[in-house]
Amino acid sequence: MQTDSELQGLCELSEHDLSQLLAEDYGAEQARNADAEARMLSYLHDLREVLRLESGAGVRVLRMWLDEACVNNRLARDDHMRERVALLEYARDRMADVALADPVCHVRLQLQFSKEWAAEGNAL
Repeated sequence: MQTDSELQGLCELSEHDLSQLLAEDYGAEQARNADAEARMLSYLHDLREVLRLESGAGVRVLRMWLDEACVNNRLARDDHMRERVALLEYARDRMADVALADPVCHVRLQLQFSKEWAAEGNAL
């Protein structure tokens, strides 16, 4: 039977050395998580600023992207359903970003979408 030299080396480490090795891995993972969290918070701050542009340009651009991703369309069972589902998931993820960045804008967009959906004859 062949032995794994790396595993054998780990088994031979003292408790202190093993703890030190694990602490280094844990510290590196914490640093990566902190960096990812800082990037997300920065992104949400930037998104909030864009959505609150006085001209309304940020919301109009977002609406165009969401409309292109068919956020309010029903899914049809056809050859393009997989692509539409992917677009819809992307649009919903962006709406979740909007909800985190600017909850008031999120509610306004949802109300707009609901009114448009009902106007198209989709109301129950």
